[in-house]
Amino acid sequence: MSIVGSLIGIVQALLAVSTLVGDGNWNGGTAIQQQLLTILPSITRNLGRIPECQGFASYNARNLNEKLAKANSSVRLRPWHNDGTHVGAVSICTLAASWRVQGQVTESDGRPAFRVQTEHGLEFRDMPNSPEPVVTMKATNGDIYAFWHTEMRDTNIFALRDAAHAMQHAPPHVGQLVTAIIPMISLERDADITWIIGMHLGNNSIAQALQRVSFKVNERGAQTDVVTATATIRGVRSFLTIYTLKPPFIASITRPNVDESLFVAYIDADALGNTGSGK
Repeated sequence: MSIVGSLIGIVQALLAVSTLVGDGNWNGGTAIQQQLLTILPSITRNLGRIPECQGFASYNARNLNEKLAKANSSVRLRPWHNDGTHVGAVSICTLAASWRVQGQVTESDGRPAFRVQTEHGLEFRDMPNSPEPVVTMKATNGDIYAFWHTEMRDTNIFALRDAAHAMQHAPPHVGQLVTAIIPMISLERDADITWIIGMHLGNNSIAQALQRVSFKVNERGAQTDVVTATATIRGVRSFLTIYTLKPPFIASITRPNVDESLFVAYIDADALGNTGSGK
């Protein structure tokens, strides 16, 4: 099963809640909640540079579910009594990208894939202690999409984030790679963000936490949709000329002027497939 998630979406939703609950006194009890708290300031600084992400907060679940329906998301918050003790929030992030040059449709291990060359905006990087390179593609909007094979067993969102950070500092590949074959991705899953349940925001604690992720990549471009909903209650090295990316691998999206990864996912074979027309 693919492990996916967006810290940007989680923090956007939590910030939306904090606008209604007031004092911004955030705390969490578990180790993984504490990890989120340590990176919260970094993501908060960057949210203003990501216009594709919006956050909405309300005391009424119906208002938020209408926002989710308008975004064509299947995520829904459970209704609650409007007694002033519950606050909800949703975050909706949509990232669309087109490659500078359309790739050539092909196959890899019997699955749809596409071929792209360095002259078309493809670059390779060398990850430390990895025999396989990172494949990066710069979209027309400047975002960088990276894909690299992994043997990771720990695929929680923080481990993936650390891997994405390491990728950003990986040096250019030293070798003769000029072409990559990248499998088409069609991922649509519910991300497990239940680990933030129980986290406190002021006098409120998180009672519901849901995130739905859609990530599609083909020869023309990519489309990423991350919808996060929360509710609180008060109280990759090779020297071949062609490199074929094989699952499992990590995919990430970064933006040159944003410190945090916009999106990161662990992709296994179940997430590969024909995505239809690209963006």
